[in-house]
Amino acid sequence: MASVVDIACPFCDRIEGVQKRDLDRYYCPDCERPFSLSDLV
Repeated sequence: MASVVDIACPFCDRIEGVQKRDLDRYYCPDCERPFSLSDLV
């Protein structure tokens, strides 16, 4: 089960919550792309 965190997606700039999948892996339901915290920098 994934939790929702309040960070923006670096690919589509979704400003609503994205899903946290693992320790450093996130998933955006709008653009359907996974990303990590290193992608935010």
